[in-house]
Amino acid sequence: MSQLRVNLRTQVNNASIRHEKRGGKAIIIVPSATLPDNVVMNRILYPADVIAEGYESLDQTPAPFGHPFVNNQYVSASSPEAINNFYVGAWNENVRRINGRVFLDKIIDVEVAGRTQKGRDMLAAIEAQKPIHTSTGLMLTLDKVSDQADYDYIATSMHADHDAILLNELGAATPAQGVGLFVNAKGEPVDVQNAELELDDNAIESIAESIAYQLEHEAREQERQPLIDKIMAAIKSLLGTKTTEGLPLSANQEGQDMTEAQIKEMQDSIVAQLKANTLSADAVKAIVDEAIAPVAKHVTELQTNAKAADEAARAALVDVVVKANLMDEADTAGMTINALQKLAAKCKPGAAAPLFAGFAPNADDKDALSDELPGGDA
Repeated sequence: MSQLRVNLRTQVNNASIRHEKRGGKAIIIVPSATLPDNVVMNRILYPADVIAEGYESLDQTPAPFGHPFVNNQYVSASSPEAINNFYVGAWNENVRRINGRVFLDKIIDVEVAGRTQKGRDMLAAIEAQKPIHTSTGLMLTLDKVSDQADYDYIATSMHADHDAILLNELGAATPAQGVGLFVNAKGEPVDVQNAELELDDNAIESIAESIAYQLEHEAREQERQPLIDKIMAAIKSLLGTKTTEGLPLSANQEGQDMTEAQIKEMQDSIVAQLKANTLSADAVKAIVDEAIAPVAKHVTELQTNAKAADEAARAALVDVVVKANLMDEADTAGMTINALQKLAAKCKPGAAAPLFAGFAPNADDKDALSDELPGGDA
């Protein structure tokens, strides 16, 4: 078993390069393709299962300007020297494997690219639609085989270091030659090879399918935007949120009165709408459950707090009414808070109601009360 650093070079279809905005910043998207299943290059076989296990390591890797080469040897694109000398504001994302081939997008931050000469050269080449290539820097673990006519080694593991942007360059040597050295994570020197991925009819068809996939994906995103707006409106309605930017979320009485059944109804409604937009039921349910969980928790907390506040207010009103001798506590059990508030308002703080209200004297009858018992002398 041995290790090898391989740079796999492919050509970019300039017509597929797109200019977009992301977070208010100008970006350039350069779609690229690499690693068809079971390809043999430089007498090395890249099995489909090894590619399937390792291709996602390309995601969020740097996309340097050329393969970083320092002090006559290749270095990792994530090393400080590579970042300082080869980074041009570009990285790799949206890595996917379609019909036996790996596709990815290079995202170039135009403002960052413009800070360096290499970045400006790259932008100028893209603008002029000059030939552009990409090259995937891979670390392979190899097993030697002796019973195959088409290859001498088979890759048993694969990890991506980067996917570089090349401007009309053929690399330091021909694909069949070893090129320089690379130092691996253990500090050991590793041979480096360049390899050229040919654009045969199958590769061109795969690239066309990837472009079609990307366009369909963007079309679906545009179709879903009204649905996203509806979901946002539903969540705002649920929480009673204010839309003034920068203010904290607040909940109104409507939000507090939402029941679990209503929350479930909203979940089911979103699920039904999203299912109509080609997502699987399981994927939709997972997305909605994850999105709605904090909302449901917030509403539950609001309901709990509101109930506790109501109970505290009711207890205080009952205490006022009982102390004023208007009613016994047991008699207040069926009364609403509004009724208790009206009854408590009739009580004067510190004064008790008369015990025999039905026999209260008239204000004009000053002699109605006497210290003497009726029917005789004291």
